[in-house]
Amino acid sequence: MHFTSPGRWKLPGLAQSALDLTFRTFAYYLIPGAIGIVSLVALLCWDSQYVSAGGAARPVRVLPETAPLSPPEAAARLRHARALPHFDTHLSDAPVWFRFDTLPRTPGATAGDIVEFPSRHALDVACWDGATLAPLGAATRARGAPTLSAAKAGFALQMEALPSTLLCRGRFAGPARLAVVQWPERQFDLSVEDYHRKSGLLDGGMIVLALFVLITALINRQPLYVLFAGWLILNLRVGALSAGWDIQWLGMMVPPQWLLPGRALTFVLYGMSTLSLYQALFRDELSGTRWAIPLRVTQWACLPLLAAAVALPYGTFLPLMWVAMAVGFTLMTFGLVTLMLRSRNRVAGWFST
Repeated sequence: MHFTSPGRWKLPGLAQSALDLTFRTFAYYLIPGAIGIVSLVALLCWDSQYVSAGGAARPVRVLPETAPLSPPEAAARLRHARALPHFDTHLSDAPVWFRFDTLPRTPGATAGDIVEFPSRHALDVACWDGATLAPLGAATRARGAPTLSAAKAGFALQMEALPSTLLCRGRFAGPARLAVVQWPERQFDLSVEDYHRKSGLLDGGMIVLALFVLITALINRQPLYVLFAGWLILNLRVGALSAGWDIQWLGMMVPPQWLLPGRALTFVLYGMSTLSLYQALFRDELSGTRWAIPLRVTQWACLPLLAAAVALPYGTFLPLMWVAMAVGFTLMTFGLVTLMLRSRNRVAGWFST
């Protein structure tokens, strides 16, 4: 050891270099590698705290409502309909009547089973006893009944004793898939806990990462990092929408009247943010390629698409959005391929992943 001043000392140069190398090895390689390995082992080998046995999918007989129907009329017309494992609405917003049989109560069970209608595109559901046509309850995103209420991404019917046959009517918005799943109560509760836990992990993880990037932007005075932080939050919302978690934000329920406009705006803003990030990273490299002008036209096309997200019904807006997004991402992909072939641009390679 060498003392440089009172109270201060330093290791010899070789020892100090070895110490720095050890710290860098742990910080840059061993710790991230260990985290990755342990996480992979946990996902593949360990038991989940919230694992459930799963529910039993029930076949449904479906009747889209082309004219107003009463429950007796719908029940009569559904009696001879073909049973389907599920039914896709194909963007139709017409109400759908459906009838299905429930499974007998599990022997020895201390609580009744629960019927789940898991579609995240469901707006409301009402149910009747299939034999007596006695009403069992109705629920919307804003309010429910003691027996029928919103649960996870869709709705759930819970009774002490389920009728052997149920008749229901639902309304949907977007590319909905009507399905029915019957759960034992304990297994359904576990699935609800798992649903909210995964939603919280996604929200918390992505927001912490976005805040870290934002703080880095403020420290380094890099506007690109601010753009990247916003893009991460929009990725969070798109992922939540795909998984059926977008009905809440930071554990708070999104108001029902905000759901459909919020979904439309999320898609458009995500596309605009992705295109802005793409242009910020590769504007100079793309300026001399054939893709510069088409990408600029795509930017202008985002403005009427943003207006359409606010003004048009959700079912009408979605096909327009799919076409615009397909064109935009195709142009971006061709631009990335051009950059990677011409200049071996590593940033383009990472962006493409």
